[in-house]
Amino acid sequence: MSERYRGVLAGAVSGILAGIIMGIVSMLVSYRTGMGLLLPLHMVAATFYGVGALVDGAGVAAIGLIIHLVVSAFFGVVFALLTQTNIAQRGPLIRGGLVFAIVIWAIMTFLFLPAVNPTMSSRVALQPTGWFIEHIVFGVVLSFLPNIERILFKSQRREQLLYKRAA
Repeated sequence: MSERYRGVLAGAVSGILAGIIMGIVSMLVSYRTGMGLLLPLHMVAATFYGVGALVDGAGVAAIGLIIHLVVSAFFGVVFALLTQTNIAQRGPLIRGGLVFAIVIWAIMTFLFLPAVNPTMSSRVALQPTGWFIEHIVFGVVLSFLPNIERILFKSQRREQLLYKRAA
């Protein structure tokens, strides 16, 4: 398997893991503030369902979850491609993850949401600090991409090392 493909796959997995953690944080904050555990997923689903997504049931929340995870995987792949030269380092890419998260936050807050999901945009404006912190959490988790890449391809690397030693 090529290095680039491994990086893309690790990026997708890292993005999904970061998206799950970000989603959990978002849902807990939403629950603690009395807005309901599933509101963040309903807001994401409002991309396709409009304001009606906020009152629909669990099916719409499931659609929101799928959208969130697909977008998270996409951002994970972009991060992996941008940091491909640094992926060989042993530790997390904390600075890169934080910068990437802030860029995503800015793009989502000021460009994407107002144009594509005004329902979510207006709700996010009510809690800008929480929205920002959720993106920072995403970036921190995403910064562990090199570690995830090593975990995913550990056995393949071991085989490559054994093959090189035998040759």
